[in-house]
Amino acid sequence: MEDQPSTSQEAAQKKSWRKRGSKGQRNIGPKVKGYSKPSASSSTVQRDVPSTEDESSQVAHSLSGSEGGIDSSVLPHTSCGLSFAEPHVCRDSDKFSETTSEATSDVTKETASEESASKLKRRKKTFLSYKKGSSIKKTKAQEEAGSSTNTEITDQESLDTTTTTTGPDSDVEVVDVDESHESLNVDRVENQENLFLSEGDGNSKDSAKLLASNLTLLIPNTDWSADIVQSSIVRLFNLNTSENAAVQKTIYLNCSNAEWGIYIHGVPVRSMKFLALITRPDKRNIGSVADFLYVVLQNIMMLVVCTGVTGFKDFWRSGTGRIDNLSEPCYRSKDCLLLIESKSGICGNCRRDREKFEKQDKRREKGTADSHIPDQNLSFSELKMKKDKYKTLYDKEKRKAEILENKVKELKIKLDEALSDELTAILVKNKDKMTPIQTLFWKSQRQAFATEDKRGLRWHPMIIRLALHLHCVSSASYEYLRETGVLELPSSRRLYDYSHFIDAAEGCQSEILIDIKKAMNSNGSEDHFSFVSLMFDEMHIQAGIVTSKTTGEMVGFTKLSETEKQLEEMQTELVNKKYTPKLAKKVLVYLVKGITSSNVKDVVAIYSTDNLTAVQLYNRSWEVIYFLEDAGIKVITLVCDGAATNRKYFRMHEPFDKTCSIVYSTKNVKSGSSRPLFLIIDPSHLLKTIRNCLANSFSHRKTRKLWKNDEIISWEVIEKLYEISKGKKHTGHKITKAHVKLSSFSCMTVLYATQTLSDSVATCIEDLADTESFESYDTSELVKLIRLVNRFFDCLNGKEEENVPQRNPDLAAYRTSHDDRFDFLENVFLEYFEDWKRDILCRPGIYTDTEKSQMIISHQSLDAIVITVKGFIGSTKYMLDIANAPKVDARVNNQDPLEQYFSKVRRKQGDNRQPTQKAVMDTRLTLHQASLAPLPSSKGNTSLGKRRGLEVDSTPLASRKKSK
Repeated sequence: MEDQPSTSQEAAQKKSWRKRGSKGQRNIGPKVKGYSKPSASSSTVQRDVPSTEDESSQVAHSLSGSEGGIDSSVLPHTSCGLSFAEPHVCRDSDKFSETTSEATSDVTKETASEESASKLKRRKKTFLSYKKGSSIKKTKAQEEAGSSTNTEITDQESLDTTTTTTGPDSDVEVVDVDESHESLNVDRVENQENLFLSEGDGNSKDSAKLLASNLTLLIPNTDWSADIVQSSIVRLFNLNTSENAAVQKTIYLNCSNAEWGIYIHGVPVRSMKFLALITRPDKRNIGSVADFLYVVLQNIMMLVVCTGVTGFKDFWRSGTGRIDNLSEPCYRSKDCLLLIESKSGICGNCRRDREKFEKQDKRREKGTADSHIPDQNLSFSELKMKKDKYKTLYDKEKRKAEILENKVKELKIKLDEALSDELTAILVKNKDKMTPIQTLFWKSQRQAFATEDKRGLRWHPMIIRLALHLHCVSSASYEYLRETGVLELPSSRRLYDYSHFIDAAEGCQSEILIDIKKAMNSNGSEDHFSFVSLMFDEMHIQAGIVTSKTTGEMVGFTKLSETEKQLEEMQTELVNKKYTPKLAKKVLVYLVKGITSSNVKDVVAIYSTDNLTAVQLYNRSWEVIYFLEDAGIKVITLVCDGAATNRKYFRMHEPFDKTCSIVYSTKNVKSGSSRPLFLIIDPSHLLKTIRNCLANSFSHRKTRKLWKNDEIISWEVIEKLYEISKGKKHTGHKITKAHVKLSSFSCMTVLYATQTLSDSVATCIEDLADTESFESYDTSELVKLIRLVNRFFDCLNGKEEENVPQRNPDLAAYRTSHDDRFDFLENVFLEYFEDWKRDILCRPGIYTDTEKSQMIISHQSLDAIVITVKGFIGSTKYMLDIANAPKVDARVNNQDPLEQYFSKVRRKQGDNRQPTQKAVMDTRLTLHQASLAPLPSSKGNTSLGKRRGLEVDSTPLASRKKSK
C-alpha cells in the first residue's frame, strides 16, 4: 500500500465530496469507476459509414492508443466542486477518461483501509445455467448479501438486471446488479494505475469485471447485455426476438491480450469501414476502452443482420453457401455480409442465391429442366429427371437404328435402272482420263459388289498392297470403310495372313531378300540393276518385354552374337557382378535403295541395341553385306550420318585408296572380287553441321570465330539481313525467324539449312554489302562460302524427273565420268577448305591450338566433307564406267528413304511415338508387303520431290501357309 492520508481534515473533505457527488448523480447517471463520458468526437454515431465491405481484414483487432495520466495539481470542477480524482459524471467531466487511471489510484489508496473488511462480500459470483434461454442462479452467499448495495449508488433499481448468454459456455462469470455496483468502489482495487495492461490472471480478471460494470451502466436502455467469459473476456451481446432466443450480435474483448472482435450468429465479421473513423482508445484506461466499445456498439446497432434465404429449403443443399441453424434455420451465401444497412434485410450475395433458388423452383414447377441449363445449377431431383429423360431418348433412338440397319441389310441399297445407266455412261465416257490404279480399283469394286459369297473373291495383289497400307495407317478407319459399305475391301483377318507370311526375326531374312532380287530382275538383266546403296541408322524404341504369340519367345532384349555375349560375361565377372541381358532401347535398321532400280527400296535387317559400339556396328554391317552379296544384291556404297560411332567404324577399315589419309573406301571382302565399297556421310546431315558451325560463329553458343583471308565470317550478317528485310513484302530470300534464331528443332531441320545456305541469300548479302547497314561487316568470304556449300549440296542431292525440264544443271543426273561437277567437287570445293587451313596456319599473331581450331569449321565436318566427296565421286564413276549404268542420280546416296521409313513405323503406332521392338518387327513385314504403295509423309524432314501416282504392281504376294 502507498502512503494513506493522515489528517482527519482530508478524510472529511473526501467524505463531503462523495456525499455531494452522490446527490448529483441522481439525474446524470451512476458514479462509475474508470468511466468517462463519451466525447463528441469519439461517441458520435457514424450514420453514413458503410457496412462490412472489406473482406480481407482479420477478425481480431488489437487496441492501441496513447498513454494517459493526470496532473496532481488539477482543480475541482466549477459546476459540482468535486475533484477530477473523484470518479463521477457531470457536465465538466469530459476529460474524465484521460484522468481516470491516476484518480482511481489515489482513491484506492485512500479507501483501501476502510473497505478491507467488506472485500469478500463484494467478490460475489453467480453461475448461469442454460435451458432454452437464460436464467439466474444465485449462490447462497449472494442471497445473504442481496440487500448489501453500495451506499454511494442510489436510484439504480432500473439497472437490477443480470447479463445473460445463450450458449453452453463453461465457467461463465456473470456480473449482477449488486456485484456490478460494488465493483464500482474505488478502493476495491489496489494499484489501478496500470490495471488494464498488467500481466497476470488476477489483474485481467479485475479489469474484466471493472470494464463489464462500466459497459452495463452505459447500456441500461438497450437490448444489449454484458457478461464475463473465462474470467478475462468481456462480451457485449444481444438476443433475437424469436421463441428460441439465441445470441445475435456479440462484441468481445480479451483483457489479457487486448484482442477484440465482432461475431454475428457465432460467425466472425471481417473489419467494417466505420472502425477506421473511430479513435483507438488508451488501452491502459478502462474508461477509454469502455467509450470505444460503446461507440462500436452504437454503430452496430444502426446495422441489421442479414436474414439470409428463409424459403426454398429444398434447394439449400445445391448451393455453395452454408445453413445457419442458430435460431431460425436459414441459408446464407458463402460471401454473406452478415451486417448491412439495407432496409430489405438481406445482403446482395444472399439475394443473388435466392434468385437462383427461385429459378430452380420455377423449373421444377415446369416438370423438366431446360437442356441449356448447366447440370451444376440443377437440384438432385432435376438431375435424376434429366437422366431418365435422356435414357428414354437413347433407348428409343437405339431401337430406331436397329430397325433401319435391318432394313438396309435386307434391301442392300438398290439403284434404279436410270441412275445405274447414268453412272455407267459417266465411267465409260471418262475411261481414258482414269489412271491405271483408278481403273483397277473400280473394276475390283464392281466385281466385289457382284459377288454374293465374299469367300469366293480373288483380290488383285495391288489392291492387297493398298489395303495393307490403309490398315497400317489406321485400322479403325479401315474397318469403318468396310462396315459402312462405302468400299469393298479385304477383311482384317485376310490381311493378317499377308502381313505375317513369315515370323518376324532380327537380322536378315531370306524371304525378304528373295523378293528384293525379284524386283531387280523385273527391271532387266543388265548388271547395273543389281547394285544398291546400303544405308543404316538407329531409331529409339520403347524399352520393354513382349511375348511372341507364335514362338513364345521374350522379345525386347538386345541380341548379341556368341562372341559378344562371352565378352560381356567376362567383363561382368571382372567386376564381380552377375551377367543380365540388357533391354533394347534402340533398333539399328539397314535399308537398301537401288542405284538404277527405282522400284527397290526396302529394309533388309533390323537389330536391337542398347549403346551401340563401333565393334558391334562393324560386325552387323558386314553380316548384312554378306547376306546381300550372297543373294545377288551388290552393295556399292555404305551411307550413314556423321555420328562419332559411325566415323570410328569407318576408320576401322583398311583404305582402298592408299594415297589418301582419310578412309573413304575399302575392299568389299564379301563380294568375292576386288570390287570396292565406298563410304559416304549423308549430305543432308553434312549440310546441317556446316550451317551449325556458321551459326555459332560470334552468335548463339559463340564457340566459333571463323576467319579466312583476313575477313571474319560471322552469323551476325545473316541476322542483320533478316532484320532489314523482315518488314518488306518481297525480300528475295526465304529466311524467317526460325532460320536465324535456331532452336533444338530448327537445328535438325534440313529445309532451314538449305534455305539459309542458298544462292538467293548470298545474292542479297552481296547487294547490300555496300550499304550503311553492312559497312561494319565482312561479307565477301561469307558470300563465297555460302555459294560453294549451295552448289556442293546441289551436286550431291540432285534427281532428274522424267519429262520435267531441269533449270539447274547441277541437279541433273550424271551420265559420264568426265562431268564438270566432279572437277568442282574435288578441285574447287575441297581445295577451298585446304586453303582455309593454310590461311589459319599463316595468320600473323600468336594463337593457341584451340583458338586456331575455332577459326574454321570443326575437324569432324572437314573429315566428313572429304569422305563424302571422294566416296561419291568414286561410286558414281564406278557405276558409269564399270557397271555401265546409263545414268546415276546423286540422291540415291542420301538417307531420306530411311527417315521416311521411320516416320511410317511411328505413324502406325498412333499417339505412341516410341513403338516396342516387336511392333517394329511386325511393321517391317507389313511395309514390305505393301511395297511402294505407302507414300512418305509430307510433314517429314525429307525432300519428297514431285508426287507421282501409284504404279500397278501385279506381282503376287506371299501369304501365310495354313496349318494342316
